[in-house]
Order: sequence, then C-alpha cells, then structure tokens
Amino acid sequence: MGLLASTQTGFMPSRSPDYRFPGLLGEVVTLCKVGSTVYSREDEHEFRSWLGAEIDALTARTGTPADLIQQAISLPLPEQEMLMVPLIYLNHMWRQGSPALTAASGPSAMPAAFDALVTTLAESTGILPRFNQLIMTMRAWCIDGLPCGEHVSYRDLTDLNRVWPYFWLNGVSQSELDFYRAFFAVESWGVPVYGWGCLALECAAADDADLGALAMRCIHAALRNVYFCVRHLIPYVNPVEFRKIQLTGGWINDELNGAASGYQLPFMLMLDALFQVEFSHPGAYEAREHGLRFVPKRWQEFFRTIRELSPALRPWVRERQCPELTDAYQRCIELLTVYRTLHRYLAGQVLRGATTTGRAFTSSESNYRTFMNEIGALVKDTAALGIQDRIERRP
Repeated sequence: MGLLASTQTGFMPSRSPDYRFPGLLGEVVTLCKVGSTVYSREDEHEFRSWLGAEIDALTARTGTPADLIQQAISLPLPEQEMLMVPLIYLNHMWRQGSPALTAASGPSAMPAAFDALVTTLAESTGILPRFNQLIMTMRAWCIDGLPCGEHVSYRDLTDLNRVWPYFWLNGVSQSELDFYRAFFAVESWGVPVYGWGCLALECAAADDADLGALAMRCIHAALRNVYFCVRHLIPYVNPVEFRKIQLTGGWINDELNGAASGYQLPFMLMLDALFQVEFSHPGAYEAREHGLRFVPKRWQEFFRTIRELSPALRPWVRERQCPELTDAYQRCIELLTVYRTLHRYLAGQVLRGATTTGRAFTSSESNYRTFMNEIGALVKDTAALGIQDRIERRP
C-alpha cells in the first residue's frame, strides 16, 4: 500500500521522469519532441515522409533493426517502460498523420524498424502500445527546477505553473498546456485521497468514528482542491484544439482499440472503489472496462481490494449514527456528485462531434446524446450513495 499510494506522490512516480537513454536510443526522444512540431503543421504526407526518413537514417547508424531492438531490451525494465512512452506518441502521430483529420480507424504500423521495436517492448513491459491518459498524465511530464530523476514532493506536483508536458502532441501551444495541466491537476492535487481513503477504511474496521470523520474531511478537502482546479482550468481549453489532441487518441477498430479515457486515472478509480460507485449504464460500464486494460495489473488489484474491503464505508456510516461522521461522509458524496456534474457539462461542450472512448457513432448528435446519457447516469449512481436520512447538518 505504501509503495502504490505514497502520501507525497500518490500513484505518480516518486522521481521526475527521466528520458535520458544511452546511445542512439536517445534519438527516439528527440524524434518525438521534433515530431510534434512537424505533426502540428497538419500535413499527413509531410509528417510521414519526414518520420520515415528519420527512422531509416537512425536504423542505418545503428546497424540493423535487430541491433536497435537488442539495445532497447538490454535496458532495465523501468527504462524499457519509459522508452515505450515516446514510441507510443510517435506511433499515435504516425497513424493519425494530422491532428486536423477525423480520428483514424483500423490498424497501424510505423516503418518496420520502429514497428518491431514498439511491438517487442510492448511484450517485454506489458504496456499496450496505444496512447492513453496514463501515458500522458502519469509519465510524460516535467517540472521547472526539478532535474530528471530527482525525488518529487507533493509541493512540486501541485505547483502547476511549473508543470509542463515532456512530450507535446500538437506542437507547443498555450491551449495544449492548459489541457495538460487540467488533467495533471486531478492526479497531483488528488494525491492525499489515497492515504486518507485507506485510513477511512481502517477506521471502519476498527469502528473509530472520530478518526473516520477526520479522514473523510481530508478526502473532501482533496476533492475540493481538484474540483476548483479543474473548474478554473478547463474553460481555458480551446474545444477545437482539445479535439485534435484527445479525440484522435481513441483508436477505433484496430486490433487493440485503445482509448484515451479519464476512467484510467487512479484518482477516479480510487474514489469509485472507496465509495463503491456502481456503473449502471452499460455504455459507461463498457467504457470503463475498456480503459482498465491500460491500467497496470498491480494497480487494478489495489483498487479491487479497496472496493471489496468490509465493512464498506456507507453501511458503517449508516449504522454508526455519528453526526460528525455522517456529515463528513455526505459532504464527500455531494462534492463527488458536483464534480461529475461539472465534468458532464464541460466535457459535453468540447466533445460534440467526436468521442474519446474508441467507439464509432452514426452521427455527432448521436455521440453527444450517448455521452451525456452515460455520464448523467453516472452522476445519479454517485448521488445515490448519499445517506438521505442523515442528521440535519449545520450550514
């Protein structure tokens, strides 16, 4: 539990991401950084021609594609996992070609050398080679003043003015920065939820209402920080630029059918598990299960354990009949409901005409209605966890 949910970094890495690779493998990182600029010109022919030539030149200097693969799999496993990140970005850009195009569908393969490299590393690391929120939010970041590989603190992670994408998807722009920080804020400001959530469950097991109420109040405080950060940042995101970045990430009708879904983020997985939110809408359930394929197995086991622990919070709070505990629990449920209502409204404004869930729709209006219905059901599922006959709270 301590390794998976550090009180300083949560599920973020405890050290700042380090993409310094030996020899020619370091050029993969350079290609990814330069590639986003070429990709942002919105000319798929230019981008693929440029990347193909760069890959040919790199493999020629390496010797053979097999030599490049051997260098990669000789790295320690954590470094192999990091190398997967720029390769996944490049694979995404290669398949899409231009962010201005409709989201691509069907399979994809980069030039043979890099296709073989990403396939081999995917097998070695267990990471599905598709762009998703975990790759972007949890791994591809840097912080001003914090060298690569240095220990990270909660203070570092929550200083959003210092946070930048390590890799850009559509060139360097303020819109992409606002988009990135809005997602990053969920995980960085949400860090305390893991430790306090575990404490709340321990209190339920020990029947400690006073400490349980404190844990609930701290969960509420963290969720409130996330709520206000997101409410402040999301309106700055340009909907057109958002679609270019997020919506092209939902790989439709390929062999893995990837999805850049917020359901993959540990913060929401923790809250859903802690409060045992049920996904009653089959579409929302399918989207979440679809996204979970990209979540590391050890994380899934952690959240499964949290969800299955007994006594669960809601029955304990109901039976305990402690006004302070009931009040703290209810405030968490109400704020989580408000947070999801905000997400439904804001996401609905920018998602018109496309999808992030890797699904095909007959029309943009059909997609919009489906999304709003799914999230609307999830809002109701969350609100239903409240304790309606609670003792009246003071304002």
